[in-house]
Amino acid sequence: MASYRQSRNNIVLIKECQYNRTPPGEHAPALPAVLNRMPRLERMHVDRKLFPFLSEKDGDTLLAIYAQPKAARSEFAGLFQERLKLRVCSPPVEGAANRECISFLAGILGIAKSEVTLARGGQSRQKTFRIARPMGFVLEKLKAVGVGD
Repeated sequence: MASYRQSRNNIVLIKECQYNRTPPGEHAPALPAVLNRMPRLERMHVDRKLFPFLSEKDGDTLLAIYAQPKAARSEFAGLFQERLKLRVCSPPVEGAANRECISFLAGILGIAKSEVTLARGGQSRQKTFRIARPMGFVLEKLKAVGVGD
């Protein structure tokens, strides 16, 4: 279970991790009794300067994208105007580029396409996608593919 706290310039992800419990009859590690009962908090500091394209609303993640259609292949291409630039191989005809963006994001994140919806920017290059997952999950997946390095 994870909870989030957002301040002005950054987001702090707080993950709750339980200490390992020893089975009855075995000797416990040398930890105070209070610590055995309390969850340990791990904090992952998310810098808004490194990830300005991520925000959270109602438990879902909002991902700000700058889409470049008719590219040679679909890929992330760094930042552009505080948005994550996404090159898409589909042309911007009848929503084909939007469908390709949703398919690409779902594939990168390892989730179903139904969990990625277009929130804003249907006919614009500046798009905002709503991902039905917490920000920590999206951030870990994006870091795994090299975004934000």
